[in-house]
Amino acid sequence: MSAIRTVPGRVEAGEPPLVTGNAYVALPEVRAGDGAVLSATVLHRGLAGLLEWRGRGDLPLVAPEVRLDGRTVRVDWRPQPWPEGPLWALRLAGEAEGHRFLWEIVAPEEARGFALALSARAAGGGARAVELALRWSVASPGYAALRRRPSGAALEARFDGWTGSWVVEARGHGPLLALAFRPEPAGARVEPAGEAVGTAGEAAGAAAEAVLRAAFGPLEEARLRAYVGVGREADGAATTAVHLARRGFAALWREAEEAARARADRASGGRWRSETLAFRAVRNLLFNLHFATGRTIDGEEPVWVTSRSPRYYVAGAHWNRDALLWSLPGLVLADPARAREALLAAWAVYGRNAGEHSLYLDGSLLYPGFELDQLAAFPLATRLYAEATGDEAIWREPQVRERIGEVEARLLAARERGRPLYRTFLNPSDDPVEQPYLTYDLALAAAAWRALAGAREAEGDRAGAFLRRQEAEAILEELRRSAVTAGPFGPMWAWAFDGAGAGQAGDEPAGSLMLLPYYGLVAADDPVQQATARWIHSAANPFGPRGRFPWPRSAHADHPWLLAAISDILAGWEAERRLEEVASARLDGGLACETVREEDGSVATGAAFATCAGWLGYALLRALEGEA
Repeated sequence: MSAIRTVPGRVEAGEPPLVTGNAYVALPEVRAGDGAVLSATVLHRGLAGLLEWRGRGDLPLVAPEVRLDGRTVRVDWRPQPWPEGPLWALRLAGEAEGHRFLWEIVAPEEARGFALALSARAAGGGARAVELALRWSVASPGYAALRRRPSGAALEARFDGWTGSWVVEARGHGPLLALAFRPEPAGARVEPAGEAVGTAGEAAGAAAEAVLRAAFGPLEEARLRAYVGVGREADGAATTAVHLARRGFAALWREAEEAARARADRASGGRWRSETLAFRAVRNLLFNLHFATGRTIDGEEPVWVTSRSPRYYVAGAHWNRDALLWSLPGLVLADPARAREALLAAWAVYGRNAGEHSLYLDGSLLYPGFELDQLAAFPLATRLYAEATGDEAIWREPQVRERIGEVEARLLAARERGRPLYRTFLNPSDDPVEQPYLTYDLALAAAAWRALAGAREAEGDRAGAFLRRQEAEAILEELRRSAVTAGPFGPMWAWAFDGAGAGQAGDEPAGSLMLLPYYGLVAADDPVQQATARWIHSAANPFGPRGRFPWPRSAHADHPWLLAAISDILAGWEAERRLEEVASARLDGGLACETVREEDGSVATGAAFATCAGWLGYALLRALEGEA
């Protein structure tokens, strides 16, 4: 029987959106050109998934509009890149009829909302009548735990005079989610726009616009601001909008940008300010921080997901591997405190189903199927964090202590009786295996036992540490006996084997044999490792490199994999060439994606791949520091 795969669809070619966000609200789709904010997402523990505000039909959630002397004029909004523009907030600039306009979007640190500012500056000449407007359209929220679909929630919309906000609340049996926007200055007002409110389901929708009218004299300025609160119900959203307004746009902007720059400086030692590749690295680290981790809107718990953007084909859900092996290294560089919080949440929330294919954001089982590499990720990630930060106390935290025995028991449950071989049901691409044993997975199991031995040593348990280290070495010895096969460049690692002499050549970018030296399991110049690396990058590999971006591919997605390029960089395999290729690839607007098109390196599958962004940023900075 052929393997049953659930594979990604190809992303349509086009200009990727701009992104920004914070721990509570993600803005995954801001469109250059017209400046439209297409959506805003939050994480909801009660529903164990991602909720998304969008506009009704083809309308954006909010878009800027400029009118001069009663006529709507077209402004071609273009993002201002660093250093003229911000690092993580968004500033778009445009001109029309000699006047200059700015459109600014910021999601300040730890705020349950975001802020918008539309400003105009006259160029001279006679007085002009100007109207600055923010047009809102709000549909019933969408839901995603893997794939996006309608929630079917009813909407209630109204102007709340107490807070001066336009409020939309989504309701099921009770409130689910609310959004409120409060315009400033005092002269701005909210006006209905089209149908005021629908009833329920996909047809539900509400629309309004905030309008500021002013007379323009020569060289004068006008600015319309809106403070947007989100909450689990209407009053929380509306009062959050008031709080943001009290703080003021300038303070919110400064807070967000100072935090982003501090993280970029911490991660790169300031190199991002002058080096193009370091800048790409820190942008990816920030995307990982804000789009792979977050807090739930209904409980404020820290959670860890593949992506908070529904553009990713399995958004709003948790993968142990993606979080612990890919996202965590980037978090450690950018924000060690956030990394610690996320790691403890992983043990406490996701550890109860450690090793399963994918989980809801509350840790319950979503997509069953045992994956050995995902189980091994728990001790491996904890060891990486402890070594990077010097925080060995992490092993003594109750979240870790309560689960570490379960992780060890699950490892042993995958072990063959009387032989140090460990089975897995799915491979690192989440597809069924054809042979019972995977060399990469077994290598990670060995690395996991080494990490667990270190944890025992930290507790003073020398006997326990010895047994775990002994098991790690037994696995590696078994791999030398059973997992080496003949290859065109000499003896090489089999990708998979049956333990009785039959081996299968292959590799998977999501868990590549190239990474064995990175995990400290073999030397990079080991002859078997070298022969394997040559095979992976040769025509003998049916999914080997081809085209302008010669990164290996896979049956899961037959395009060049960014994860393969990252593995090469970490392994030091043609690292300088890989760095040049990654620097020239368009990716997903410079951010990580699953695979790329051969012709220009633009996203082919897996747009907005937030956990991979952490791995990419980590690998790039590690290489720039000469550590790959």
